[in-house]
Amino acid sequence: MKRLAVVLLLVACAPDARDAHDSTTAALAPAGSDAAFASHSVPAVLAPGERVNVSVVATNTGATAGVNDWGVGGYALYQQNTTFRATAPRVLTATPVGGSHDFRVVITAPTSTGAYDFAARVHSLDLAARGDFGDTLVVPSIQVVANRRPQWGCALVSHDVPAAMAPDEIRVVHVTVRNVGTADWATGAHCLRSTNPVAGTFGASAICPPNDAAVPGSPQGTALDAGASHTFTMTIRAPVTPGAYRFRRQMYEITPWSRGGVAYFSTAADCIDVAVDVADPTGPFPYDAAFDAANSAVPATMAPGERRVVSVRMTNVGTATWPGDGTVSAGRTILRSVSSPLDRFGPNTTVPTAAPVFPGASADYAWVVTAPSNVGAHALAFQMYGAFTGAGYFGEVTPVTIDVVAGAPRAHDADVSAVDFPVMSPLRPEVFMVVMRNRGTAPWIAGQYALVSTNTPSNLYGTTVVPLDVDVAPGASHTFTFAVRGPQSAGTYASRWRMRHPNSGVGAFGDTSPGAVLVLATCGNQQLDTNEQCDDGNTAGGDGCSSGCQLE
Repeated sequence: MKRLAVVLLLVACAPDARDAHDSTTAALAPAGSDAAFASHSVPAVLAPGERVNVSVVATNTGATAGVNDWGVGGYALYQQNTTFRATAPRVLTATPVGGSHDFRVVITAPTSTGAYDFAARVHSLDLAARGDFGDTLVVPSIQVVANRRPQWGCALVSHDVPAAMAPDEIRVVHVTVRNVGTADWATGAHCLRSTNPVAGTFGASAICPPNDAAVPGSPQGTALDAGASHTFTMTIRAPVTPGAYRFRRQMYEITPWSRGGVAYFSTAADCIDVAVDVADPTGPFPYDAAFDAANSAVPATMAPGERRVVSVRMTNVGTATWPGDGTVSAGRTILRSVSSPLDRFGPNTTVPTAAPVFPGASADYAWVVTAPSNVGAHALAFQMYGAFTGAGYFGEVTPVTIDVVAGAPRAHDADVSAVDFPVMSPLRPEVFMVVMRNRGTAPWIAGQYALVSTNTPSNLYGTTVVPLDVDVAPGASHTFTFAVRGPQSAGTYASRWRMRHPNSGVGAFGDTSPGAVLVLATCGNQQLDTNEQCDDGNTAGGDGCSSGCQLE
């Protein structure tokens, strides 16, 4: 079969152009499979360790249409030697006999100068007929030259990575790099990614966007021309074990290989490689916090599902000020759940810092917790967090355990001792009476607690909130007497009222008042109708016959 040569050197399967695996599997390729190379973009000159994304176009010259078509994922381009550590791209679009496929290959140049050959061949991944077939592409004498300017290149300009850190210490650092390659860096297409042998050494400041979403790194958010510089600001966290470490980073292109990406710019050397000695501290961390148990209010026990306000005091024992303005926003610090799951004690998993907290000062964090439904000991674990400031988690985790006990007394609880809901007329005024007993362990404070309507709608009787006007100690009762008006239409209506905590997160608590209200439309017609005890022709009370036509 005639082969098309397009500035290529195509050779037969010479033994020196293939590794041992290739030589033993070549005969296993599917019968009738064949391939010829049409073009390539492998450069003639590369820098040591340089990585480039090249195009290798192969034509399917198989014998039988359908039988020898290249299915998606079933075929790949395999390098025939290991000189350039090339990727092995698979077929991404179905390629029938007579069609061509553009394999995007990332090749990495050797780190030593010299002349090297690149060889590749199409490979079947079918388990029953796995092997190479067709022509071998050989690009001979690719020159690896010292001091050559690569297509993708990064050089360190400056940094403030500390030479010494305490175990688990957090720092915000700045690293400035220069684009020393020939290609511009597109907006959001690159990041400064760790090359430390142990993943996660010194943590990760951000996530590379979005094609490489699982890879930690600091994203480069602006375009950068060749020769220009860019400063990355990132949070690093020292290992917890003391020792000698190296902070290593290299530029990384997040565009997939199939669309021209190269991943790491180079494997010959890191863009930044700084020695960091991790040792026990001789002084305070910039960001550090201590839990003040004596001035915190966290219950030892709670009932399942109970809602209660807790208060935690954290002291700034570091050297940096905690910024805060009462919001969870950029540049602020918060107290944040580190429980597992985060919402173990309800949906309030973050509590903002109300105002800046200077070194040596303290801040109080109050929020509503909801006890888990399952009984047992549960850790209420919260820690200071300053991701928006570059601090991340820091300081002591609240060492608090709450026992959830079935039947445990609730701080806020109430039962109904008595009610008086008179017969009413539509839209006519009347007086309700509800007696509530404080069944909880916390006192009800006048002006803060209230009796509230839980009717549907809440303004069914006009009044919706009846403020508490005296303090009510645990075990004591209070009588709420308040004005209402009848619903608009006659009928029988439920009358539901509950106690309410001043914190909306706790909200209504305790029992709901039982009972119903009878609303009569005929009161005042001077006829004794059903459910009326009297009817004197009016709906005015105080004359022996009430506004609801009941004897007074």
